[in-house]
Amino acid sequence: MVDNLGPKTVVWRREATDYVLSIGTMMYAPNDEMSIDYRTFPRDRTQWDLIIKRAQPEHSGTYECQISAAKVYTYYVRLTVRAIELQGTEYVNKFSQINLTCNATGATRAPDDIDWFHNGQKIYMKDPKWQERLTITKYQPEIPGRSLISQLLIKRSRISDHGTYICRSSDLNTKSIPVHVLNG
Repeated sequence: MVDNLGPKTVVWRREATDYVLSIGTMMYAPNDEMSIDYRTFPRDRTQWDLIIKRAQPEHSGTYECQISAAKVYTYYVRLTVRAIELQGTEYVNKFSQINLTCNATGATRAPDDIDWFHNGQKIYMKDPKWQERLTITKYQPEIPGRSLISQLLIKRSRISDHGTYICRSSDLNTKSIPVHVLNG
């Protein structure tokens, strides 16, 4: 929130870059994924939010909101965008359990859903291929926030269960893990 901005200008830039992202409401970012959400409030107050659409891990870093006056006032914002974390069983013996866990974190809120894929095909619990061996659970951590966690369990694994498993958030972020079912 900025009080009594008057003729001064608000500038957004990313630290360690040679260019500004915006001056006032004019965008100079190298692509159209960023915008300024400018709002006015009573008593000569304004708000200048830098919006990053579909924030990705490469957007992580320190951003500066500068107000130009006789002296430059700078407010620093640290942005951390986590990638989807996918971990679990990569090597398993035939008839053992495959256990994969996907932790998806959204930029401002938890994703609405997580989908699972096996070798490019969406996994459906009712698919006869899994013959009631598959369980998919979804939950938010004890402290609700921006994360949604999904666990995929396959009981009594088969050789045909080997391959690449992908978890995809409703924000369309993905992560993959290879799973090898050993005949031993």
